[in-house]
This record gives sequence, C-alpha cells and structure tokens, in this order.
Amino acid sequence: MSSSWGNSVRISIFGGSHTGAIGVNIEGLPAGESVDWPEVLAQMARRAPGQDKTATTRKESDEPRVLCGLLDGVTTGAPLCAVIENNNQRSKDYSQLKVLPRPGHADYTAEVKYGGHQDVRGGGHFSGRLTAPLVFAGAVARQILRRRGIMIGSHVLKVAGAELGDRPFDPVGVSPELLDRLSGEYFPVIDPAARESMRRSIEEARLSLDSVGGVVECASIKIAGDQLNEAVVKYMRRKHNLLVGERTAEEMKKQIGCVFPKDEEEAMDVKGRCLLTGLPKVVAVSSTEMMDAFEEPVERIMEAIHSVLERTPPELVADISTNGIVMTGGGSLVSGFDKLVTARTGIHTMIAEEAISCVALGTGKSLDSLNNMQDGTMNLSRRKQMS
Repeated sequence: MSSSWGNSVRISIFGGSHTGAIGVNIEGLPAGESVDWPEVLAQMARRAPGQDKTATTRKESDEPRVLCGLLDGVTTGAPLCAVIENNNQRSKDYSQLKVLPRPGHADYTAEVKYGGHQDVRGGGHFSGRLTAPLVFAGAVARQILRRRGIMIGSHVLKVAGAELGDRPFDPVGVSPELLDRLSGEYFPVIDPAARESMRRSIEEARLSLDSVGGVVECASIKIAGDQLNEAVVKYMRRKHNLLVGERTAEEMKKQIGCVFPKDEEEAMDVKGRCLLTGLPKVVAVSSTEMMDAFEEPVERIMEAIHSVLERTPPELVADISTNGIVMTGGGSLVSGFDKLVTARTGIHTMIAEEAISCVALGTGKSLDSLNNMQDGTMNLSRRKQMS
C-alpha cells in the first residue's frame, strides 16, 4: 500500500486505527503561508466520527497536534508534521479478522500482501481512520490554494440504492458561493431534497448489517495565468537553484513560454539569485524547459476542458465541434495553447481577438441585450431562428 502521494507537494500518512496516534507529514509547502487554525478544526469536525447514523459510532476528538513546520500560525518551509491521538479503541472487537476478513474491506488483501503480519486491529493502516490526517492536509492546502485564486468543493452525488441522487455540478457554472456552502456542510449536497433519500439508503444498509457505495463529485475553479507564473518560479528553484520574482516569471512566459513544441527552439538569459551561494546568477532557459515548467497547471486546465466536454449535452457538443473552441484570457496567449487544445480534443481551437479584455467587453454588451435573453445566456442567432 502506498502511503505517500504528490510531486511538488508530497504527503505521507502514518499510523493505524488502534495505534497510539495517526498523522501526516507534508513536504514542499511554501514558507510564510498563514494557516487559519479555526478553519482547520472546522474541516476536521466535518469528518469526525460519531456525529450521526451515517458515520461510525466511534468517538474521537480528531484534534491535530502540530509537531513541526508551523510557527506562530505560519509555515516555516520545513516539512509540516501533525499527529492525531487515538483514544476510543476496542481492539478485542477485531480479534476474528485474522480468520474472518470483512467483505468489501482491505482485511483479506492486506493478509495476502503482508503475509499475515499486518495490524488487523480496526483495519490497521487500511482503516478509514487514516482519512483524518488526509483531511488535515487538505484543510491546510485549501487555504493556500484559495490565496492563489483556486477554490475547491465537493458533494455527495450518489449513494447506491437511493431513489434520489444529487444533481451534478453545472459544468460551466460552478460558483464560489456554492463551493463555500458545500465546504461547510457535514453531508454536502447541492439539492437538499436528495440528502434524506441518500441517508435512508445508508440507514437501511446499517440495519441490515451491510454497507453501500457512493460517488463524490469534486470541482475546482479559477485556474489562470498566475498559476503559470508560479509554476515557472517553482521550476527555476527546483531545476536551476535560482530564485526569480513574479515579474521575471511573467517575462519568461511572454518571451519563450510555450505549451506546444515550437518550430524553432528559443532561449532567454534569466537573472536571479542563486539559492546555493546567495549571489546573482544568470541561467539560459529554453522554450522546451518552459513546457516542462508549465506541465502541471496546463494538465489541470486540459482536465477541466475534457470534463466540461464530457458533461455537455450532445447538441451543444455538436455546435462546439462545428464552430470550434475560442480561448480567452491572458493565459490563452501562451504560445501553442490553441494547438495543444486542438491536438488533445480534436476540436479546432482559436484565440479570441483582444483575448485579455474580450470577456469584460462582451459582458458589457450583453447588458444592453438583457431583454433578448431568457434564463441565462443564449445564442441570439438561434433565438431569432426559433422566433
């Protein structure tokens, strides 16, 4: 079982259901980031056990204790390590798991993988208890991401056997207010009517000494040009041990930045401070290196595009396939972005005229046509055909 994940930021969880404590080690967090502790505790409280019949009856406070990496509420740049003590343990309740593994749990696979040496108490390292340190890591990361314009939220979309499931996210209209609301609820749903239907299904399974599966849907919004600049800063630090500022990263993005191979390689001399000596240093950076630097945020953008296309009604997808995709915003001006989207989606993609300002200009013009619109926006030429 892998207990570590991540590249730029790497997390490792440790402990088991009935060990003295469980915890997480987070490497790669930027230094100087403030952490709102009450907000961390609010997220921990959302997953704390024993709150209602849809959760385990085990009682735990789930209050994390930071060992290192946080000083006066601010990240130090060193690994951030936190532990959560286990208090409510009844190991004897699990004495039969060696010979009678639970269906749908990891008891048997752990037996096979570790040859009978695994900790069977409460599921050991495979227990759902290990989600507590993951929630702590997410609560910290969520705050850092929000300062960079990225918001994340999720909801319970389906529960097996429930007559009514929640409605999915609008693929092109997820609002910050909705993500905020969902991020504060214990059993988050978009449509409150779906909650009770899913709760009933879980309760019926509980009374039958059974369990049910479900689907959680997650959404994130506002991945934009600033993320590309931050990716450049991180790449220069990681690859060249060179500290560069936001302005330098922006110039690199404009001059040699690309997300699709160029016909001719370009290069630029980049000035910064050497992290090893503390002295000024000049490094030659190529356009190919910029592709490597942009890889992570660009992949997230491409995943978002694919997600929208997969969930768009067939009729609208046909229109998009015919008319193409139009990219807007400063990030779309990075060399080769339209070619990359075309190659990955198979749909002709173009950059809008006045890409940086066209959305604001179009919004202003739409205000003059409010009387011609129904619920939301609508293709005005199609509206004329329909009337």
